[in-house]
Amino acid sequence: MPADRDIKKLAQTIAMRCIGVRVRLLGRFVTRVYDEALRPLGVTVSQMNILTVIALRGPMQPSKIVGILSIEKSTLSRNVCLMEEKGWIRSQSGQKRNTRLLSLSKQGQQLYERAAPAWHAAQGKLTSLLGDDTISALRLAAVRVREMEAAT
Repeated sequence: MPADRDIKKLAQTIAMRCIGVRVRLLGRFVTRVYDEALRPLGVTVSQMNILTVIALRGPMQPSKIVGILSIEKSTLSRNVCLMEEKGWIRSQSGQKRNTRLLSLSKQGQQLYERAAPAWHAAQGKLTSLLGDDTISALRLAAVRVREMEAAT
């Protein structure tokens, strides 16, 4: 069994170097900034991301959204239910049996347009706080992660 000082030294190394804890801290902070900006509109940054994917790609299957956003099915499902209740998205049957497609409703399009200024404000705040170099590094890291995920 290691001595207490060995455990403390190991814990100090992990605490000082852990990428995971830093990324989670950054993720929570970034989410909080966007959510605060979007709160007056009743939408979260997670929901805004779902709306963005649908706005870009048009009607699509939930499984495609899960893949694009790298989120859990249950996370998408929970958000889709809320967004359907609010009238922002609609679900329709796809051409293939047992498929459904999600699309923006007129109300969802209007929300998206109203939310854009709040999103831009949050984006500007984060860019100012984190700096252009950090934002560029985050973009590069995201591209690398996407490439690694695509290769597996």
